[in-house]
Amino acid sequence: MQQEELTGSFTANGYTVDNWESEITHQLQQITADIRALTKQETDLQVQKELGRFADDLHHEEACPLCGSLDHPNPMQIHDVSIQLGELKAKQTEITERQQQLQSLLSQMTRWSTSYQDKKIQLEAAAKELQQADEQLTELRTRFSWENFRWDDRTLFEEQKTALRQSEIQIKEAELLLKSLRVQLAETQSKAAKFERSLNEFTQQIAVIDGLITQHKMQIQAIQIEDYNHNNDQDLLAEIQNAEELIIRTEEQHKTLQAAINQLHTIVASVQGKHTEALENYQNTVQKIDKLNQEILTHIEQQHLPGIRAIQLVLQKNLPVIENRKRIHDYKVAYETLQKQITELMQSSAVQDFDEALFERTKIELEEKKSAHELQIAHTGALERELQRLEDEFEKKGKLLTAFEKLSHRKDNLRTLDNMFKGSGFVNYVSSIHLQRLCDIANQRFHRLTKNQLSLIINEANEFEVIDYLNNGYHRSVKTLSGGQGFQASLCLALALAENIQSLNKADKNFFFIDEGFGTQDAESMNTVFETLQYLNKENRIVGIISHVEELKERIPMSVTVIKDLERGSIVKMSS
Repeated sequence: MQQEELTGSFTANGYTVDNWESEITHQLQQITADIRALTKQETDLQVQKELGRFADDLHHEEACPLCGSLDHPNPMQIHDVSIQLGELKAKQTEITERQQQLQSLLSQMTRWSTSYQDKKIQLEAAAKELQQADEQLTELRTRFSWENFRWDDRTLFEEQKTALRQSEIQIKEAELLLKSLRVQLAETQSKAAKFERSLNEFTQQIAVIDGLITQHKMQIQAIQIEDYNHNNDQDLLAEIQNAEELIIRTEEQHKTLQAAINQLHTIVASVQGKHTEALENYQNTVQKIDKLNQEILTHIEQQHLPGIRAIQLVLQKNLPVIENRKRIHDYKVAYETLQKQITELMQSSAVQDFDEALFERTKIELEEKKSAHELQIAHTGALERELQRLEDEFEKKGKLLTAFEKLSHRKDNLRTLDNMFKGSGFVNYVSSIHLQRLCDIANQRFHRLTKNQLSLIINEANEFEVIDYLNNGYHRSVKTLSGGQGFQASLCLALALAENIQSLNKADKNFFFIDEGFGTQDAESMNTVFETLQYLNKENRIVGIISHVEELKERIPMSVTVIKDLERGSIVKMSS
């Protein structure tokens, strides 16, 4: 949607762009207040309805459900409020629907407002870009200083640009052709030099062969018959044979040398032909180079360039050609982009419908917002500095809290030690440790005797208690144990105390007497006790039992019986 359409949407709903939010918020608050009032009225009517129901249910000699009274002299008379409740329900439904409509309208207008602000920002940005483009265009017009050109007439510029591009293309093609011809010239010169060296070598070889032929001709001698008159026939035959062999060898050498000469003549003719061809190519290449140089000079004169010498000096500077071409290309792209943006902005509806007064107001608002933004930045800087200070203080606070926790923990430990050394506190502390250790040792056997049903512990008053696992782990005093359970607890504590004393004295054997409770045990508990005592015997411990129960005689392997005699006194007998 365009900005005008959004403004029309606000107007169609009875609001403006500036006051829609406050108006709808006020209406929602009013609706909320109405809903609360209707809810209160409904609650009052419901209370009256319930009171009327209670009043209708009252009967003589029956208790009132509210006060419990049996006498009801003046019951409340309540009219039927169902019609009023129905009207309230209808009003609540109507107001709720209105509230939902306003909330939906609020959501829709929020989106419209966001879109309106976005369009406004886009318009401001477009106006700003247009202003910047106008400023850049004005600056470019001011700086325009090309002779024979006008800034508002691109025709001549485009013609010169096209001609320049064609000239550049022709120069590039000429440069490439010149480069190719130079390569061909270098190759032709190399071949000519090579052929010339080969020709000289062949000439030298021919001269050598001609010298050998002349030398051999001079060596031919005419034979005089008189010189051989004194020789016999065998010597003459031998000399004839040698002469014939020499003639054969000479003929073969002559044939070989003649073939070599013919071959060299052929090669020399071929080399001379290639040399002539290379010379012609060289002359043609020189002519083409001269022609290209003349064309380059013509282009230089047509383009009003400073001259070939100046161009050579520029080429000798080793300028970054690729980078310069890239910069020129980037400039052209930027120029064309800017030109396109200017054209689009000139054709856009925002520029065509440009309002100078609105632009000035927007400009003033922009300056005010810039000032407010700068103030906000300054305020933000102050807040950041304050935040940094608070963070530093918070870090210090963290360190101080850590130190405080350590000191507080040390204070608690010192207070504990102080309380321990006051009166009998330390004695109670040490006693608690030893009694707890004693319970831990005793529980190892007490659990076995009670089949993990009971456990001994020490409370805060250093008194023995038991945990009853059959009763959800309930803690109770040892005084509540039965006689058998009490004997089992006493036996386990006594054994634990004996083990503790043995460990302190480092003795390998010890013994003690038990004089309690065997007469109160049933058969099953007695078996468990004796199994425990036999286990103790395996631990290198001697246990003595003092009891009057006759049944023990059958269970104890060794016993001491004391018999009271009136004449002899007490008599001790050992039996096993």
